[in-house]
Amino acid sequence: MSQHEDSDDRGDAPGPEESVPVVPAAPGLLAPAGDAYDWFRRGSALLDSGNAGAAAELLAWAVAAEPEAASIREAYARALFDARRFVDAEREFRALVYLAPDDDYARFGLGMALWRLRQFPDAAEHLAMAAVMRPERPEYGAALKQVRATIAARAEAGLDPVGSPDEGFPSAEGLT
Repeated sequence: MSQHEDSDDRGDAPGPEESVPVVPAAPGLLAPAGDAYDWFRRGSALLDSGNAGAAAELLAWAVAAEPEAASIREAYARALFDARRFVDAEREFRALVYLAPDDDYARFGLGMALWRLRQFPDAAEHLAMAAVMRPERPEYGAALKQVRATIAARAEAGLDPVGSPDEGFPSAEGLT
């Protein structure tokens, strides 16, 4: 991963006077054994084995200890995404874009999280950037194509290009 470069083009990232946001790992709890590198290694192993929820909990400690480490943030963002914690994943991928604006995977991850949050125009913007940065990655282009198709279908149906979280689900009224 590339480290932070000075750039004025950071999209919706924190301004120069702001720092990268850090969410406390577990306020009031004792930290797990080890240091940030140990938490990163163990969290990455959990993520690789398919245990995204446990990975996210452990990687949160590593991010709190090393908030500027792009590799730790990426693993944490991936774990949050895989755990279906899309709001948190969006926040972490956005922080990663701030740290490394030229990181194609950070843009892709942010786009995917925004897609899951039904923020289709913003998702398309970040997915397009990722696809331009790394055109040889077919998953980037495929995701962009799907999001653009969703935007077009919503326009054809007269729907707002940004969806609401409960859109398409029946109302809870009358189900009791």
